Amino acid sequence: MARPKGSADLLEDRRWRALTLLDTGLSLNEVARRMRSSASSVLRWRNARRRGGAEALRVRFSPGRPLKLERRSGGSW
Repeated sequence: MARPKGSADLLEDRRWRALTLLDTGLSLNEVARRMRSSASSVLRWRNARRRGGAEALRVRFSPGRPLKLERRSGGSW
């Protein structure tokens, strides 16, 4: 399942909502179904919270592939 589009705040909020549901006693599969994610994602978020607390649930920047072109002197590509 692909990562949903949205700001970092929206993605973090989604993780916290899923963990709140998990804390109420719902199963991993039920939380995943309600959040429209995979059970493995919910499990990963739960384990991350156990290991690193709130900081572990923050969305990390994904820089993507580095550029192959180098900037030439003179300001043009």
